[in-house]
Amino acid sequence: MAEHDIFFQLKDLWIKFGPAGKSYPVVKGINLNIERGKVLGLVGESGCGKSVTMLSSMGLLPKNNCEVTGNVLFDGQELNGLPDKEFQKIRGKRISMVFQEPMTSLNPVFTVGQQLSEVLEQHLNMTGQANKAKCLELLNLVSIPDPASVYDYYPFKLSGGMRQRVMIAMALACDPELVIADEPTTALDVTTQAQIIDLFKELQKKLNTTIIFISHDLGVIGEISDNIAVLYAGYVMEECDTKTLFRNPLHPYTFGLMSSRMGRSLKNKGKLYSIPGMVPSAENMPAGCPFAPRCLKAGGQCACEIPPLVEVEPGHKVRCWEVTNHVEATD
Repeated sequence: MAEHDIFFQLKDLWIKFGPAGKSYPVVKGINLNIERGKVLGLVGESGCGKSVTMLSSMGLLPKNNCEVTGNVLFDGQELNGLPDKEFQKIRGKRISMVFQEPMTSLNPVFTVGQQLSEVLEQHLNMTGQANKAKCLELLNLVSIPDPASVYDYYPFKLSGGMRQRVMIAMALACDPELVIADEPTTALDVTTQAQIIDLFKELQKKLNTTIIFISHDLGVIGEISDNIAVLYAGYVMEECDTKTLFRNPLHPYTFGLMSSRMGRSLKNKGKLYSIPGMVPSAENMPAGCPFAPRCLKAGGQCACEIPPLVEVEPGHKVRCWEVTNHVEATD
């Protein structure tokens, strides 16, 4: 990927939580690039650093006990350390976010129309009939039936899927150049999940919006992403284009996520597979590879040294001693 093609970029991003002198890193030197109009999927179990990485990119992490270092570059502009007043001109307008819990993301004491119109008034100074017309247009864009009625509804009248559509409409209100979707299908039934994924795909194709899509579900990520980064314990463990990842997953953690998918588990073994163990906490991180205690292929080197992220083939990067040592041995 040429430097001039990069639209959003993370360079050596570190995030630490806790008081000075006792802080623990939860994101460790992440480097990610995304081209304009593409979809990047971030996948991993809960606690792997996906959401906190993107919250830092939006300037939404607490400043009293959080330290963020490295670069967050959006269309060439550095966002890390940007004053709040300047960030407010970007957040919600040029970059927007769809949060993962549709049942609690909307304010229950305001109507859908009031909450949607506030976004337009705040960022575009749009009021009156023009504001309402735009709200109805946005509700229609996300395939909400009878937008005029829904405009006057309070959130409790809407299902989880409809609330998530409203959240997507709010995220798209100012025609953002980048949309961060943080597990937007969580807590939704399978049918509604499929509808939300189809909606994102349709909107991305229609609007050419750049999207970062976060999920713990590889099946969901595979449906929408052009490229995928697999995160674990704050590290990027594997990164490549979607077709390559599904055709040839190299990291044992990626393979474990693949095997945990219902279709593959039931087909191959007759029962659901689960990766043994748990994601380590930030204060109890293993000395070597963070996945080593759960890895069936871990060797002696894995327990004492953190592997680097190595490009084992063009566009395919892996952080694993077993993989890189095997590649070096066959070269």
